[in-house]
Amino acid sequence: MALVGAACRAVPDITFEDSPDAGSAEGGGAPASPDASTAAIRRIRCGVPASAPPYEDSNGQVWGGDVDFDVGSVVGNDDPIQGTSDPALYHSERYADRKTFPSGFRYTFDGIASGPYVVRLHFVEATSAPIVAAGQRRFNVLANGAAVLTELDIFAEAGGRDRALVKTFPVTVSGSSLVLQFTPGSAQNPKVNAIEVVKAP
Repeated sequence: MALVGAACRAVPDITFEDSPDAGSAEGGGAPASPDASTAAIRRIRCGVPASAPPYEDSNGQVWGGDVDFDVGSVVGNDDPIQGTSDPALYHSERYADRKTFPSGFRYTFDGIASGPYVVRLHFVEATSAPIVAAGQRRFNVLANGAAVLTELDIFAEAGGRDRALVKTFPVTVSGSSLVLQFTPGSAQNPKVNAIEVVKAP
């Protein structure tokens, strides 16, 4: 059983990435509620149902379910994740099959005021995916069309399976939207476990 969160709620309708008939969900991301806090910040557990209860991490920060995406499938795991005080952030993910969605998938965050922000993307290679060595998954990430991660190899950078990896980069929003696009690289499918967007200090 694939589980999500410290309270361990099962992820419904899971499609495993190494399944030959992996399904996909299109347009399933309802927009986040536009209040003062969400206009300035996003904390999303990718692959967790939007209706799931919020999750409070070890720093007292509150994370919501999966919203604002366009396409993709979800995978859950109950692996013991190393290198983090919040393994619940790594127990679910969104990915897009490179054959079905050759352009990958994206998150579009609207209602964000212009200015500088910091994006943190959380990744792990869990046992739910057929990645057992460096070089078996490589993909790219763009922020508002600009490359921020190229040929990312989670396994290589994290040092193996079930090890948390956080990639941080600055972005400047000049309109009212931030688009994060995850595109296929030279191997396997793009994916992400959790997303943070916070105002730059």
